[in-house]
Amino acid sequence: MNERPEPDRRPRVGRRTALQSLGAGVVALGLGVAGTASAQERFPPSDRTHWGRPKRLGDGTMATFFAEGRSGAPRYLGVWFTADALDGLPQGGESPSRITELPLPAAAEDASNFEWASVDWNPSGHLPREVYDVPHFDFHFYTMERAAVHREIPPGECDADGDGAPEAAVPCEVQARGTEPLPDAQLPEGYVSTDDTVPLMGNHWVDSEAPELSGEPFTHTWIYGSFDGEITFLEPMITTEFLRGLRGRVVADVKTPERFPQRGFYPTQYVIRHLRRQDAYAVFLRRFKQFEGS
Repeated sequence: MNERPEPDRRPRVGRRTALQSLGAGVVALGLGVAGTASAQERFPPSDRTHWGRPKRLGDGTMATFFAEGRSGAPRYLGVWFTADALDGLPQGGESPSRITELPLPAAAEDASNFEWASVDWNPSGHLPREVYDVPHFDFHFYTMERAAVHREIPPGECDADGDGAPEAAVPCEVQARGTEPLPDAQLPEGYVSTDDTVPLMGNHWVDSEAPELSGEPFTHTWIYGSFDGEITFLEPMITTEFLRGLRGRVVADVKTPERFPQRGFYPTQYVIRHLRRQDAYAVFLRRFKQFEGS
């Protein structure tokens, strides 16, 4: 979730590359991250893992990865990033959210309905206050094509009352399309709409039973996104404080709908993992299950 986002238009970082050696099973990302460290931790697995083009995040590097099972079905889909990516980020005040768009490996697009991803840095958090107003990252995994998101959900203003206080940061017709209800079959149990179409994203649905909505501190949570009355993205949302304090991994079950817009494989868990030997983190989806389309 974000308020008024600002896409990251920095140039690609050419000197940092993602390399996959299929014969040796060696994966190296960024500077000083040895393939042997990845092999020792065995994550991401060297066999059947594909990498997207890396980009900068803070003082570090990040890239998407996709691991497939022996059948070709999705095993893992996620974002790997170096620990120094948590440093050198814009801080607090009125700094806008920053979106960094990430391509998925071609294999992920072939084996699933996911099209692209983004990592969004929110230095001051966002609404609702006293819940999500702490520094955190949004990890979006989109099933809606990137070009369609940019074309159909542009920034703008909706001041339907004409009182000078806009209800949304998109044109009114886009706000209406974004807040169209999900059909019952696509509505996970307990999820409720925020009724706010965010530019370059869509509407967000939150779990009404999430701990942070009952007064507990926000650490990480799972969000669904929609547009035109169908699910268009899946989103783990994680605070920087939680990431910095993490040792090992956290596995969280995902509440899933009965159906998705298109038939295919979708995750039933997400994982946040600290990779000590690599001095890195991975946020990824797993335990994919095949769902029917609506």
